[in-house]
Amino acid sequence: MDATDHSAPAIAEKSPIGMADSQLPEISVRVFDNQSGVIPASIRMTLDGEVVVDAANIGSHYDASDGTVSYTPPTAFEAGSVHLVSIQADHFATNPADKVTSADTWGFSVP
Repeated sequence: MDATDHSAPAIAEKSPIGMADSQLPEISVRVFDNQSGVIPASIRMTLDGEVVVDAANIGSHYDASDGTVSYTPPTAFEAGSVHLVSIQADHFATNPADKVTSADTWGFSVP
């Protein structure tokens, strides 16, 4: 693995954004790094401030083939509610130090 990677992991294809399709949406995002690769155990997703995906359960929520992290809440959200999702991930390279971690946050509403 390269010890140098000049770009932090990429975060893309966040879903849902804006208005969800249902009261029980699949929450998903792509996390990838084309140079040194993403460390799966570093991926952390929170929903409304509560950790829902991390090193303890990443195997059930991460598809390494395309970098998709997905989570479906155990129960439906209340109609009209608003939710906030955060994602964070690191890549294997440690240089430069300010490019190791990426984080993003987005919100959605429930119909």
